[in-house]
Amino acid sequence: MTRSSRPILPRTVSLSRDGDVAVVTLRRPEKRNALRQVECDGIALAVQLAVEGEAGAAGGSPGLGEDAVQPSGTKPGAHPARAILIRGEGDVFCAGADLGGVYESGFLDAAGRMTEAILAAPVPVIAEVHGAAVGAGCQLIMACDLRVFAPAAACWIPAAANGLVLDTWMLNRTRELLGGALARDLMIGGGRITAQRAEALGFASRICDDAAQARRFAHDIAAQAPLSMRYAKAVLNDTNLHPSLSHAPAQDAHRELYDRVWQSKDVREAKAARSEGRRPQFSGR
Repeated sequence: MTRSSRPILPRTVSLSRDGDVAVVTLRRPEKRNALRQVECDGIALAVQLAVEGEAGAAGGSPGLGEDAVQPSGTKPGAHPARAILIRGEGDVFCAGADLGGVYESGFLDAAGRMTEAILAAPVPVIAEVHGAAVGAGCQLIMACDLRVFAPAAACWIPAAANGLVLDTWMLNRTRELLGGALARDLMIGGGRITAQRAEALGFASRICDDAAQARRFAHDIAAQAPLSMRYAKAVLNDTNLHPSLSHAPAQDAHRELYDRVWQSKDVREAKAARSEGRRPQFSGR
């Protein structure tokens, strides 16, 4: 592969290797690692590169705009990663969708591609959750196979507070991982899941005091039998066995209502309220 034909990563997503563990890092700390289409597609690409055996460096380069892309610095020929660790730079894992971009054409599709890349990866994908994982950031950690939380980490989904809605896959994934009551509390009641609660529920595999502990956990996972883990993940994510976990619109009996929400006056009202610094007044239209 020539340098000019190598896949590219956005500056705000990096890929590196630590032995058998590929590390994907969100690098937008000044925006609390909020996701736009470019970051969603960047994460999907980084996961793909890790699976293909690319050993990477940070995407982009100093002096470029944050949306600019560069050859990722990856070198072909390295063995495929046996585990992938996703983390965020700075004090927050991911503040969710960048609300300046969530309404843009293409964001929802890009978020779906990010999720599907993680689900399709034939190796365990681990979320290292420190600080907050909000909204689309919570979707990102739920797509992962395993999660480790820092002691002060927490996740929540303020979709209803912002007049937004998540797709059927995300709602069913939340129910699968947390159970029906907690899924309702998170999606409807505005509840939060602390690190301690996440560990008690089994949602978090570990509470890790620092990044070094999270990295050791990832290496422990990577040291296990690859084919055994690949089989378990494939069966657990098999949409033929679990149709509710499919992203396919044809299997989504609630698609009409989903589209109606995104086109509603309430979505426009929430957007206006944020720009005007006031509480939204929802009408249900």
